[in-house]
Amino acid sequence: MRFLFYLKIRAILIPAMGMALLVSGCYPKPVEKYPEVKKEISPGLFDQAEKDFLAGNDDRAVEGYKRYLEVNPRGEKSRTTLYRISNIYLKNNRPEEALGFLKRIVEEYPDHPDTHRVEFDIIDAYYRFGDYQQSQIEAVQWIDKYPFNPLRGDVFFMAGRNFRAMENSPKAFYWWLLAYNGSFDLSVTRDEIDERISALIKTSTVHELKEMAPYATGQNMPLRLITNWSTYPLKWVIWKGPNLQLWP
Repeated sequence: MRFLFYLKIRAILIPAMGMALLVSGCYPKPVEKYPEVKKEISPGLFDQAEKDFLAGNDDRAVEGYKRYLEVNPRGEKSRTTLYRISNIYLKNNRPEEALGFLKRIVEEYPDHPDTHRVEFDIIDAYYRFGDYQQSQIEAVQWIDKYPFNPLRGDVFFMAGRNFRAMENSPKAFYWWLLAYNGSFDLSVTRDEIDERISALIKTSTVHELKEMAPYATGQNMPLRLITNWSTYPLKWVIWKGPNLQLWP
């Protein structure tokens, strides 16, 4: 009897154990995650391209940088390489090609601390390419995204430059006035902005000057366009920094 009882128990346990092993074997195991490895391949390619870049051999430098990217698409120096290429293209007045590399930097390295600088260069590249509308769109987006960035004044200046190219004098005046009066460190001098505003006012129509007046007076700017049209011909008003003078 005991032997029969033992056989019955064994007959039950063995299939149960087998089923348990089967289930445990089929249960998905947690996937181990490993950090992305950015192993440099042929690092000498980058070093040689850098030498060519510093020596002013732009064409050879670009070729070397591109070869480096082919074997190191996400290497340690890939972002620097992309930026080098874009700068060379901008320097050589090839903005369309520069844009491709600048946009790639933003897409592949969106959280990099210097992204604001790359997006700034995108504004400039669109302007050089002649797409003033897109350059202005990028400028407004940049200002919204980086409200306290030190480059803000330069973006104001570039926005004015866009509207000047689009022959919209009042808007150009508005943005240049913001750049002139802000407490920014500018890559252009305030004297240069002063000259641009002076030229803008001298070449503007009476209608355009009337559109400019609210930008100056409505935002507590130092320029006060004369609004008594019956006493002073508006065309005579010229910009002189925070002062006004009349043409003789």
